[in-house]
Amino acid sequence: ECSIFRIDPKTQAARLMMKASKPEDRNIAVNLDEYPELKQSYVSRELVFAPNAKPIGIVGIPMVVNDVVLGLIAVQSSKLNPMMTEANARFFEVTAGTAANALRNAQLFEEVQQRARTDFLTSLPNHRFFQSTLSMELARAQRHNHPLSLLMIDLDFLKEVNDRYGHPSGDMVIRSVG
Repeated sequence: ECSIFRIDPKTQAARLMMKASKPEDRNIAVNLDEYPELKQSYVSRELVFAPNAKPIGIVGIPMVVNDVVLGLIAVQSSKLNPMMTEANARFFEVTAGTAANALRNAQLFEEVQQRARTDFLTSLPNHRFFQSTLSMELARAQRHNHPLSLLMIDLDFLKEVNDRYGHPSGDMVIRSVG
């Protein structure tokens, strides 16, 4: 059995991202305290080999980039050899390193995509995202012959707030309304 866990570097929260025997089990919160070998691998940033772990032997391999553990690979089997060969350990470490780099690249791409779609000040979808979503929704409404409503909101006197209290106060008003 092979599973891949993603670790949020800020919160240290773990999520099961993929389980070979149950591919439908995705993005499930996991408490690493329930998996001591995986927690040890996470904390130590090193491969943990526990062939006699209960209920089944386990190899925990951290996925590390820039000294940050982004995830863990867990290989479980009742048929683990009592000794880990250097070649097998190196295989696991290279595999985890490659997976860690792929995961970091995916995270960076996700961050860039998020920044491209959201407004810096409000974290709300930006004009470009609004335009593309509006086009999609208009097409969908026409295709299904459904009505579509659009609500536009204008903030009156925002210029006066900026002039009188300064732009940080105006930004606070925009964020609050957003």
